[in-house]
Amino acid sequence: QTSVTLTATPVDGNDVRWYETAGSVNPISPNVGTLSGTRQYFVSSIRTGACEGNKYPMTVTVLPTPPAPSTNNISRCGTGQVTLTTTPGSGATELKWYTTSTGGTALSSNIVTVSGSTTYYASSLTAAGCESTSRSAVTVTIIPTPTAGTIGLLSATQICVGMNFQIDVSGSSGSLLYEADYDDFAGPADNWVNVLSDYSGPSIFSYEGQYSGNWRVRVRSGAACGPS
Repeated sequence: QTSVTLTATPVDGNDVRWYETAGSVNPISPNVGTLSGTRQYFVSSIRTGACEGNKYPMTVTVLPTPPAPSTNNISRCGTGQVTLTTTPGSGATELKWYTTSTGGTALSSNIVTVSGSTTYYASSLTAAGCESTSRSAVTVTIIPTPTAGTIGLLSATQICVGMNFQIDVSGSSGSLLYEADYDDFAGPADNWVNVLSDYSGPSIFSYEGQYSGNWRVRVRSGAACGPS
């Protein structure tokens, strides 16, 4: 339901009068109050001290207001740009974004730059331009980029097949996972083969030297943030 005020553009200095039916003789106020669905009124034009013109029908259609969008949480690694996304409410085709839960001016774009965790608010918008009366919160969480620290071997750089060597990743910070790869020198350059993924144990770990070649250790957070 929506409060409606009837409007029409008079011509040649005339005034307008509103009626509930074509046969009504008493005009009504253009402020017809709260309506829902479709309703027909009649309008005529009249000049002071002159005759009144014919009544013409005018149909008022109150379009439905869409529900608020679904909620959504977004994360990214470190500061930078984020594209705000969520699903519009039923019957809506677009979203409008705000920095406040009520009031304020809509953002000109859904691409924002964030330097810390921030909450934005989305409303639903229909093709006819009807906007939801409530908004849904969408929180953007910044995941700190971990520090890789010092990565290196604690044993000789040349080892025999079957011997263990130790890789030191001490000095790293954050909730980290480690990956170990080696380059077998076969095929194209930098043909890295992964032999250890998502290791989250002590900062010094051992691996059996079954492969010859260059080795590397990559560090990332559980959210795939991090330097290689």
